[in-house]
Formats: sequence, C-alpha cells, structure tokens
Amino acid sequence: MRNIKDDIPQEDGSYKCKVCGSDILGKEVNHPIWDGPFPCSGSGKCSRSIEPYCPKCDQEPRSSGSPIYR
Repeated sequence: MRNIKDDIPQEDGSYKCKVCGSDILGKEVNHPIWDGPFPCSGSGKCSRSIEPYCPKCDQEPRSSGSPIYR
C-alpha cells in the first residue's frame, strides 16, 4: 500500500509520484465487516476507504479489500 506522505504535494491539494512524476490517483476499496456469530460471517456492512496509487508505478488496487474482524 502506498504512503501518500512519500509523494510530492501540489498547490491544488493533489500529489505527484516522487518516482515518475505522474498524478497520484485514488480508488475506492470496500472492506467487508465480519461481525457475525460464525467465522467469516457478517451483517453485510462494509467499510470504505480511498487507496492512493500511481498509475505508472503501482498496480491499481482491487475494489474488494481485506475483511475487518470485529
């Protein structure tokens, strides 16, 4: 996972990749919440986050992320 603090901030609030200079993009990733009574079960709720990535240096994040155990 990319750490945005390592990239170059721009005046407009965006970031540029420190390696290749491309604009850093963001992709919404859904993390299922496993809070059910059985292993790997839940209520169907998801936690969403935006994962930053460089389109030239990084692989685009998958839209389904790892589960959150509660």
